[in-house]
Amino acid sequence: MLITDVKNTVFTISNANFDVTDIADFTVYWQLDPQLKDMNQATVLQQGALFQVNKGSWSADTSYTVTATISHKALDQLSKS
Repeated sequence: MLITDVKNTVFTISNANFDVTDIADFTVYWQLDPQLKDMNQATVLQQGALFQVNKGSWSADTSYTVTATISHKALDQLSKS
């Protein structure tokens, strides 16, 4: 993905790779590496289905990795003792 300062950058969990209709049943954890200088410029929206980074927040000449970790809330509870 090419990141520009023209508009906000949005990463999406979509129906192509995940059934977002039941997103409330899941915990979504977004990770950005390296982190932004101001992580308040990154926002998780729509119960975790979207991760938005505000325009102008990226550092120049920097390669970023965005990771979404998704776990089912009920299955998480079953695995805990």
